[in-house]
Amino acid sequence: TSLNGLPTPTKLHADPGNKPSDAFRIASQLFTQILSSSDTTLQADPYTYGFYLKACYHLLPNQGSITGSTSGDGTKTLETIATKAFQLASRNGQVSKEVIYWYQLACPEVDYKRMLGPDSLVQ
Repeated sequence: TSLNGLPTPTKLHADPGNKPSDAFRIASQLFTQILSSSDTTLQADPYTYGFYLKACYHLLPNQGSITGSTSGDGTKTLETIATKAFQLASRNGQVSKEVIYWYQLACPEVDYKRMLGPDSLVQ
């Protein structure tokens, strides 16, 4: 089965021609669909953000960049994408231990506590 015509994860992994960038593109499309959904039964929660950050960590290169940005020089880095997802989770009150865990793996040099601000409950 598929969701809105997108390949299922099993089909994605079964095809040896698929690359991590293909998998990340699909993960990003699904993440965006969930965030923009008007369906009240399909809302982003900490698991949604955690799974997306996990996809960032596993599917994006740690060094360099990927193409596909609509701004700047046409590239996005793992840190840029993961940081935007983390900031969105924070703004929406969806930061959990898992979100922090995957964000720290993806962006070990970034001080997530500073990003959350002084009023954060995270210690």
